[in-house]
Amino acid sequence: MNTMRTIKSFSFLLMLVIVFANLVNSFLNLNLGNLFLLNPKEIAHNFHFWQLVTFPLVLKDNLFIFILAPILIFLSTKLENYLNKYLYPVFLLMVTVLNGLLITLSLWNKNIYISGGETIGFFILTLATLIMPKDRLSRKNPLTVSTFAILIASLWIIIKYVANSIELYYTFPIMFGVLSGFLVYIPIRNMRKYIEKREIEINSSKQRQVKITIPEPEEIVATKRISNMNISHIYHKYEEDYCELSENDEENEEKLNRILDKINEKGKESLSYYEKKFLNEYSKRIK
Repeated sequence: MNTMRTIKSFSFLLMLVIVFANLVNSFLNLNLGNLFLLNPKEIAHNFHFWQLVTFPLVLKDNLFIFILAPILIFLSTKLENYLNKYLYPVFLLMVTVLNGLLITLSLWNKNIYISGGETIGFFILTLATLIMPKDRLSRKNPLTVSTFAILIASLWIIIKYVANSIELYYTFPIMFGVLSGFLVYIPIRNMRKYIEKREIEINSSKQRQVKITIPEPEEIVATKRISNMNISHIYHKYEEDYCELSENDEENEEKLNRILDKINEKGKESLSYYEKKFLNEYSKRIK
């Protein structure tokens, strides 16, 4: 069930799109980066505004597919289930566009190509760590979300920034991704606290409304007496109706046999008033 839910999720579909786009770009040498990666100068002068949305889809190095894919499969799907499967894609789109605008304004007229995969990746890592740090990745995987996020983030930074000497502005996507994670987490945390507070208030109100009264011993005895009287009345009413002669001879014979069996077992003294009345009326009808 969980596997099917993951496959149908937006996060899984996003991962397939990213993997497919990057593999096709590499094998066919399409240079999709020139068209889809974020270039501040192209946006400022040539109005390539679609890059604000598409720059997370193309990675500069296919090696990072193997880092981004686990993030989308494990953490992004958990966030999608936690937040809302319709609201979560809106969050990702807003983060992507806002970070694209911030990078463009920060690097105005810079003729460089920046991938947004880091922005999305570190946004998901940050938000998942803040919301569900102690949750396990899955039932079969004992690794917690926070541990997994630290390992992935460390691996990403070591491969790209420690092993290679690059300009500082190439770290902007990571910084904006982490910042976005914190900014999105704040209203989610406040909303969660408000909901928990309201639930406590509602439960407290319900407990105050429930008033348990312990009856006095006299009330218990009176209730029991009334209950026994009602049961006795119902029983005698049933017995009276049952012991009346019927127009159906088979029913009368059945009643007669039951009364005779009772006499054989307990004696004639055990018969009730209505059973004796039935025998008298039945004998008169036979005569």
